Amino acid sequence: MWAGKERCFREFHLHPAQVRILYFVKHRGSVTVKDIADVMGATSSAATQLVESMVKVGFLERKHDARDRRKVHVGLSDKGKAKFQKFRKDHLAWVRKLLSPLSDRELEQLIAIQKKVMRKAGTSI
Repeated sequence: MWAGKERCFREFHLHPAQVRILYFVKHRGSVTVKDIADVMGATSSAATQLVESMVKVGFLERKHDARDRRKVHVGLSDKGKAKFQKFRKDHLAWVRKLLSPLSDRELEQLIAIQKKVMRKAGTSI
């Protein structure tokens, strides 16, 4: 099992997909389930189930669109914001520790390689 995935479960009681949703919603603000499905590469049904599980534990909250009551937006709850901040802080410390053996030159090379791979994948960092 990937160490980061195991760490998500063990220390934060989060599935990696939930972590991805927390990051996405934190950075985009209010989103729809369709937005989440698109970014996750999942069906609307699968995204709805993930969102429902996160609403149930209090990480996300739903809000109806003021102009169109059929449209539902999803945002971070206060509990979700706190969970995100804690996860992000601890995750960054973990990444720093992982990368600490690398020299400045090696870090520059790593970043260049990541950018090249992400360009090929059609995304950016």
